[in-house]
Amino acid sequence: MPHPDSVAQQLREGEWKQGDLLPPLSWSVNFDPDRPLSRMAKHAVAEQRRKLGPGYTPHASATTPVPISQFFAVASQTCDIVKDEEQEPTVVVMGAFETDNRQVLSEAEGNSPRYFLLDPARRLVVDARKISLVEKPLLARMDRLPGAPDENMRVRFARWVGRRFNRPALPDQVVEFVASPIVSTIRELRAASDPSVDVLADVADVRIAQLRGHPPYEVKVLFITNQDETSSRVRLQLARLIVDMRGWLTDNARIVAWDAASLYEISAGDYLNTVPLYAEQLTYRGDMVEGAEPSQFGYEDFA
Repeated sequence: MPHPDSVAQQLREGEWKQGDLLPPLSWSVNFDPDRPLSRMAKHAVAEQRRKLGPGYTPHASATTPVPISQFFAVASQTCDIVKDEEQEPTVVVMGAFETDNRQVLSEAEGNSPRYFLLDPARRLVVDARKISLVEKPLLARMDRLPGAPDENMRVRFARWVGRRFNRPALPDQVVEFVASPIVSTIRELRAASDPSVDVLADVADVRIAQLRGHPPYEVKVLFITNQDETSSRVRLQLARLIVDMRGWLTDNARIVAWDAASLYEISAGDYLNTVPLYAEQLTYRGDMVEGAEPSQFGYEDFA
């Protein structure tokens, strides 16, 4: 147990948990001074150069305040938040913002490794690309703001944080001929509010059996549903979606089998033998399948 006067005990008494929000602070980045990318890095290059001794990679640091209308969401596990500060001095936080941007909300509701819809009622989205560290004494002084609305959402958020860092890379040709056509078409249909993909609201994960070698590929699709027991209604709608999905692929791939089940209805082996398809899937050249980032979602000051 933490010492009664420790910061960890203060955080425990303050009931800080994964998925809580804290007020805006500053966001920082380390960068190559010869090739700054973000606006704040380019600004810092004009004002500072860090002189480092032998053994260090030449770099510089830049910091900018988070816009006052935005937040940080606590991404560290709750057990790490209340761990003794001498052993675990910091917590990991991710950027968070409220938005009406339909594209961002659609991705956040889907299987996105970048965005997570932490509170649908508030349209509160967590952005995994904006990560920072906060030392625990500062966190203990701050007012804890509501983030995840209930325990179920906290569990989903924890799974999403873990998946952000352990998602597997797919072979180039699997991305080109299987993942990219499926992910891109689903995104286009969602953007057009096409009812054929409404059933995906009942789907937590779209997965495919692992594929190796060269095309043509025989694709097996597994839908992981949100239900304790997959209903006949969802199965029927997914069967119709599979008919459409077969038309999304070229001669280099074809869907030969599919199934739908909840996590309670499949074996661990069946789950581990498949890999997930994400709402943003990199192409074999490392580029995004779909176009540019939306400009309306409020991170102009971070850029």
